[in-house]
Amino acid sequence: MSDEHKHEEPAGESVMEKITEKIHGHDSSSSSSSSDTDDDKKSSTSSLKTKVFRLFGREKPVHKVIAGLWVVSIVGSWCNFLTLFYIVFVLLHTVPVIYEKYEDRVDSFSEKAWAEIKKQYAVFDAKVLSKIPRSLKDKKKA
Repeated sequence: MSDEHKHEEPAGESVMEKITEKIHGHDSSSSSSSSDTDDDKKSSTSSLKTKVFRLFGREKPVHKVIAGLWVVSIVGSWCNFLTLFYIVFVLLHTVPVIYEKYEDRVDSFSEKAWAEIKKQYAVFDAKVLSKIPRSLKDKKKA
């Protein structure tokens, strides 16, 4: 057990050293002369972001995770964990049985609901989303 503890300390130190190196490396590059072009600054900033994301074990933003945690916190404010656990447990055991029993009705209802959702989205797209100006990046893709 003491061997495992010794093994973890250098990893923690190396992470701290990497963070310190990134911070100090970024400070020295930001104090460079003004002869750097904007493209060089943008590429160095993006490469720094990529390195920092890779340092912390992620390469993509975690907006979905944050949004999911926010939804969980909202639902969690309505009732406690045991209640949520009980509801999920009951649903996981009853929904498959109910679906097997009423499969034809559920499928026809879901097809009708999906068609209605598509219609509502088309209306929403026509009235709202189409009026939002696109960025230049999105226009190039389209």
